[in-house]
Amino acid sequence: MERKNEQGKVKREEYTFSQINNIDSYYNSIDLFGQRQVGAVNITQARLVEIKKALQSRKIKPNHTENDHIFKIVAHKGNGSAGGIGVLKYAIEDLLKEMQCDYYGDLNHGVFLVRIKVK
Repeated sequence: MERKNEQGKVKREEYTFSQINNIDSYYNSIDLFGQRQVGAVNITQARLVEIKKALQSRKIKPNHTENDHIFKIVAHKGNGSAGGIGVLKYAIEDLLKEMQCDYYGDLNHGVFLVRIKVK
């Protein structure tokens, strides 16, 4: 019974994620609503790596200036987390530090703007 419940949670997470993140925003933003910590970190890391490659290969053009691309990450406040204390926003900030990203983070709202330099 527990395994079936877990599978249901994963399917709901995948559905929610696919509904709020579409192809039009793929290279510009990601909304992590409903994601668990490990999945959110993995998805965000993969997306950042993919954007860097797409910019370097000229598959996409920078959306801010000729040499800067801004990517928005919405990790949310975390009110739905256990105890009402968000974990995603702190995990995403740790990831951005680990990846040595140039970013601005609003931890109160769980929103990050990442500047990706085009070389």
